[in-house]
Amino acid sequence: MRTLLFLFLFSTVCMAQQNGASAVPSVESIRAFVRISDSLGTSGQPKPEQFPLIKEAGYRVVINLAPSDVRDAVKEEQQIVEGLGLKYIYIPVVWAEPKLEDAEKFFAAMKANKDQKVFVHCIANMRVSAFTYLYRTTQLGVGEEEAHKDLQKIWTPGGAWQQFINTVKAQQNPSASGVKKTFINPDGVSRSPYYTHAIAVEGGKTIHISGQVALDAKGQIVGKGDLRAQTVQAFENLKLVLQAAGASLSDIVKINTYVVNLKPEGVAAIREVRTKYLPATNPPASTLVGVQALFREDVLIEIEAIAVIK
Repeated sequence: MRTLLFLFLFSTVCMAQQNGASAVPSVESIRAFVRISDSLGTSGQPKPEQFPLIKEAGYRVVINLAPSDVRDAVKEEQQIVEGLGLKYIYIPVVWAEPKLEDAEKFFAAMKANKDQKVFVHCIANMRVSAFTYLYRTTQLGVGEEEAHKDLQKIWTPGGAWQQFINTVKAQQNPSASGVKKTFINPDGVSRSPYYTHAIAVEGGKTIHISGQVALDAKGQIVGKGDLRAQTVQAFENLKLVLQAAGASLSDIVKINTYVVNLKPEGVAAIREVRTKYLPATNPPASTLVGVQALFREDVLIEIEAIAVIK
């Protein structure tokens, strides 16, 4: 009986040792890890002690899409990654408002490091899974079914994120959306980073948006006496109207802005705001006009636009 008990305990200890040996941490232990290919891995936020696992797995570039001020972010991540001898790229993507510019930066980073083994993460691999799906389908020519399968391992985008995906795909593959936009900035005319001189559009449906001002849903002024605050509210209203029409800010091809008693400092404030809402690459055609007054004494700015969608 004692012999049988000894053998049982001995075998139990051996199994425990074997299980412990097989539980050695690896890159796959990182939150929501997905191996997209031999050269591309994605995940949620690695813990500080998990970054060496990324290096051990052969990755040489780490791209972080999570803003540093969100919950669970590792504040000292850049120092940790670079301390391991890895390249660190930071492209913060605001969860509630992913932008076409973010996708363009990500595509550029991926192309610049196409010969390296790249590890991309955010907090829960939701931002990243959408961005890698877009990169693979629009830049690498990966089939929709294959790329979508990896996306759905993490989540099924909806709302603003599905609209973002649609916008990026249409921008990167105009023929697929049925809309072709040609951005024209001819030689001999001074160029500006804030607008395009002309945009030729073929196909699609045109949406004309009435002038939007800084009134909330109850008709109360937002940012009384503050041009910058009113510009933000006007763009927020413009965004809501576009969404209701099935469009987004990146679909705008022409924008007209009217400002009461326009001054140079007012131009700077408006530009600061609009760069946060409009694409940095291929911005819409634009007109900025100073006026004596608008329909209400407390309204300082009015923004109207034309958008084109499929």
